[in-house]
Amino acid sequence: IFLKLQFLYFIGPHNMRTLLACLGLLGAAHADTYNIGITTAIPNLRPVPGNFVGFSVEVPQVLGYMGDNGTVKSYAQVLRNFRDKSGASADEPMVLRWGGNSADESCWGGCPNGEGEYTLSDKDIAAYKTFASETANDVNVKFVIDVNFGMTPNPSTYAVPHVQAVGRHGLWPYVYAVEIGNEVDLYPRHPEKGHRNASYTFSEYEVEFGQYVAALTQAGMPPKMVRGATFADSKDPWVMSGLADYLTKYNDVFQSMSYHNYPITYCNNDANQTILGNAQSAQVWTNVEDHVTYVTQANQLFDLGIPFWNGEGNSASCGGVPGVSNTFMATLWVMDYLSHFAKTGTYGPVGMNFHGGPQSGPGYSPVVVPEAGSIEIRPVYYGMLAFTEFTAHHAEWMNFTVAPSVDITCKGGIVANAACCPKSCGVCGGPNCSTAPGGADNCCDGLIIQAKKACGLNAPPCVMSKDDDYAIDVHVVRDTTAKEYRVLLINKFDQVLVPHTAHICGVGSGGSASLIRITAPSKSATTGISYAGQTFDGTTDGVIKGTRVTTPVPSSGGCYDVTVPSMSIAILSIPQ
Repeated sequence: IFLKLQFLYFIGPHNMRTLLACLGLLGAAHADTYNIGITTAIPNLRPVPGNFVGFSVEVPQVLGYMGDNGTVKSYAQVLRNFRDKSGASADEPMVLRWGGNSADESCWGGCPNGEGEYTLSDKDIAAYKTFASETANDVNVKFVIDVNFGMTPNPSTYAVPHVQAVGRHGLWPYVYAVEIGNEVDLYPRHPEKGHRNASYTFSEYEVEFGQYVAALTQAGMPPKMVRGATFADSKDPWVMSGLADYLTKYNDVFQSMSYHNYPITYCNNDANQTILGNAQSAQVWTNVEDHVTYVTQANQLFDLGIPFWNGEGNSASCGGVPGVSNTFMATLWVMDYLSHFAKTGTYGPVGMNFHGGPQSGPGYSPVVVPEAGSIEIRPVYYGMLAFTEFTAHHAEWMNFTVAPSVDITCKGGIVANAACCPKSCGVCGGPNCSTAPGGADNCCDGLIIQAKKACGLNAPPCVMSKDDDYAIDVHVVRDTTAKEYRVLLINKFDQVLVPHTAHICGVGSGGSASLIRITAPSKSATTGISYAGQTFDGTTDGVIKGTRVTTPVPSSGGCYDVTVPSMSIAILSIPQ
């Protein structure tokens, strides 16, 4: 039995438009060859920045990572691993965002009447400074500081003293941006939180935002330091009603623009997630084509030169789905998600901050801290690190073609609705299909659709998908520094007996290529993940263990063949 859940990317973490397409009972599948032809670079798409991945942490949890004094070396090593693989330049810092819902519940000097969630003090800012300037000095860390906008429209209450403390401690050289509030577009939807009322308009927000910018600038915030928006729902009329004017009006203060996105939500243990968390469910898979509708309205953001971040995201909002977000499924998802996300929009986004905290549990956090001073690497982290290696040295995205050996569009069969009948049937569906050569199981479209045998893995009779059901997801980059092409192959089908072969042609000098694999004992594994033969299992200092394993792949007529087992990742590096 096989269950595939394919997630078509919805816009906004709290307004789910997720489509769960379930395919089951695949039947007798067979191994296929995917002929991949690499062609030209994708035009007008920015190379992948060296600091594309970063972290997002709730304000009260930050010191749980870096320590009360900012001296935890294992967390610095967790970040250093990315720098070691990325080839990032000096002006591409590792971006750590301290924010989230808690930012609008964190009060400098204490919240009144027992309100709020966390008291910010000089201790926090001093720890940030020590961590960035000493503990992780070689990593080139910079922070996104999220100030409290939600509890009051008066910036002098909490935001101004927060920013003044940043200056007082000499933290500004280590600040990437300042966010003003978190997911402000949700304020009118949740008046019970007290962050404004249900009638709060974008125009009112824009006025208050301007007042905050002016006050924070007066308090010492450097020019062009604001990460704008931090909205959650890109298609919300509340956002779209004033977005164009907002971007133009405050362009001179924006360091970047942020939008938060999770493919699905697990808030309130939503019913759909019972399916997702089932032990038989496949990985979280997304199509992110709709992702930047938000930022490509008339390409305004890009025309204004405002960099775009997914400033907070992960597999599922509200902590992730137990049994999925904390398993090897999430590793596979991260690799595919980031590869799609980096290619969206007119010129492409500049990065994503993966949300998570140090607390242990079955959530989506990339890194947890089981006890003070220790570190535990989770599956999401493997995906983030592998993406960084795959796109190292500002790699350029390449166009390619994929032609599977199976007949995914039923060109050699007979089509009826989504069913593909063998040509020998003579008909597909209709009142007499059960008497056609091959019988009802082969020639009646209703029974074929019920059987749910995907054409991506089966000869007719089978079911076609508008997503073509490619078993292997493919992404290709060119690294002009290392002088190589890299091909990412993700076998996303949970069919253990069915490996798939990629036959890759079109580029390279004809020399031997090198291959690394990322595997796990099962899709549900939380440990035992192998990253090119190495693992973070048992690490206490954040350093990967074991000897790196790369496999040479010889060229045959200028082409390369790579077998990709089910539920695994392969990265092939082909010399230019």
